[in-house]
Amino acid sequence: MQLDALDQLAAQAFDGFIVRKDLVRRFKGQYPVPTYVGEFLLGRYCSSTNEAEIQEGLDIVQRQLASRTVRAGEEELFKARAKEQGRVKLIDLITARLDAKNDCFVAELPSLRLKEVRIDDALVHTHERMLTGGFYAELDLSYDPSIAEEKNGRPFGIESLREIQLSKRDALETMARGRAAFSFEQWQAFLLRSVGLEPENLSPRTRDVMLLRMVPFVENNYNAVELGPRGTGKSHLFQQVSPYAHLVSGGKASVARMFVNNSTGQRGLVCQYDVVCFDEVSGISFDQKDGVNIMKGYMESGEFSRGKESIRGFGSIVMVGNFEVDVVHQQRVGHLFGPMPPEMRDDTAFMDRIHAYMPGWDIPKVNRDQLTDHFGQRIGSAEFRNTHFSFQMGLDGVEQFVSTPELQSEDSIGDDPLPPGQVWVLSPGGLEEHPGLYRLDVTQGPGSGVKILNQPPPAPFKESLRCAEQNLYTRAKNLVGDRDPRAHEFSVQLRAFDAGKSGSATGVGALLALCSALLEKSLKGGLIVVGGLNLGGSIEPVYNVVSVVEAAADKGAKTILLPVTTRKQLIELDDEIATRVTVVFYSDARDALLKALIE
Repeated sequence: MQLDALDQLAAQAFDGFIVRKDLVRRFKGQYPVPTYVGEFLLGRYCSSTNEAEIQEGLDIVQRQLASRTVRAGEEELFKARAKEQGRVKLIDLITARLDAKNDCFVAELPSLRLKEVRIDDALVHTHERMLTGGFYAELDLSYDPSIAEEKNGRPFGIESLREIQLSKRDALETMARGRAAFSFEQWQAFLLRSVGLEPENLSPRTRDVMLLRMVPFVENNYNAVELGPRGTGKSHLFQQVSPYAHLVSGGKASVARMFVNNSTGQRGLVCQYDVVCFDEVSGISFDQKDGVNIMKGYMESGEFSRGKESIRGFGSIVMVGNFEVDVVHQQRVGHLFGPMPPEMRDDTAFMDRIHAYMPGWDIPKVNRDQLTDHFGQRIGSAEFRNTHFSFQMGLDGVEQFVSTPELQSEDSIGDDPLPPGQVWVLSPGGLEEHPGLYRLDVTQGPGSGVKILNQPPPAPFKESLRCAEQNLYTRAKNLVGDRDPRAHEFSVQLRAFDAGKSGSATGVGALLALCSALLEKSLKGGLIVVGGLNLGGSIEPVYNVVSVVEAAADKGAKTILLPVTTRKQLIELDDEIATRVTVVFYSDARDALLKALIE
């Protein structure tokens, strides 16, 4: 990226408080967390104009996001690590509730599907937002085996947490000092870049509406409505950009959650967040008949009543929704509040409580040209792919590779090397099953034996893994040198990515995954492994190799590792497929391992 004059000015005025927005997009969609979580970490480690420092920071950010965020299907792996190691660090949305029966609070971690997690009362009272929808945090999750043995025991517990949000008390003063260096036009452009937009590619009208969207974040009790076409990013600002906003999806809410819980006295969303946004405003409804009236009263005065007590809140209310017809037609047949719920659309008292009506039809649909690659203020915190990303972990310098979503989808093989212990395998299938793509995930720790996390495990895969385990034990010296596999416990998970579910004839891939985990070395990127293994170490024949290679090409593999006995069959392979996939032959398991490992 070439720094322009505004970048240079921002770097001088906000040294340590800026982040390149193109770096933020590298992580978007790659990990199951909002955008501001990635910015929190990028702001901590990549707030620099020095490319070397930025790259070093990127490695750290990717390490933390890769090792601490839980992707779909990895829940049991994280739980297993917590059990094996006693504790595990992760980044997750944390919520809490009161367990009145046992007079204690319990936390919920949705990415791990844990609903009964021990948490100290003091932590809950310090971070009350976890009682009203929750927030993202860096968590230290422990596992206590003694509690696990108890009846109805809760072995998982939150030892500590760190909110992902503003953490420096003088951040506002720092911004005020930096603002003095900017002209009005420069400051406007810098604010737009801070939410990821490139002002040079927006019309003056669009820039004004985009800035108006931000006003509820800085003005207390500022009520706004935005109605317009789909795809213009109406809810993005309130869901992805700041931890101080809460998006109520579908417009559904309860009075207790929104305002106050009468049974516990717990304050609701309008007391906990700067902005509460109702998405799909036409469907706004409450669990109590007077819910809309309570909200209208709050929008008028910033207060609501709980019995004789009057409670003050400062959260702004924003309502966003879609026009089903164009704005000109809407004005012909009704008025611009037409898409609102019946209780609001014709209520002039409600209209008087609206401070801004944002014309969503003046904002173009989101596209790549609107996004910026330049510096912007870090969102949500003042502290905090076309390439292979990796990081060095621990004193031994174990290299971990992080995949990038631009290069692969969930069910295809990307160019990036997977972390140690992970391998793509293709089962040749059988008479009743087509070739199937799987990913084997193996972790190792103290102990002994091999444990399959899939329960019940498919019988053919169980047999393949048994053969791989025995070959590892009997040929350990040739495969992993002086490392003793019998002194390690391996946890194995099989993930199926298409119709095949048996995991049959995947012994070679399973053996390579076990060796990769034990050696703490990744296999080559874009690689898929084919081949079954028997107890004696012989490679099982593959009779449908052309179909297997075609399936590998369809899944995006760049290299396929095949038994050398399949070589003659490939004369029937289509020329187009042959140019897309590099075939590497192996003679035995050790040969396969040497050709699969990154050099």
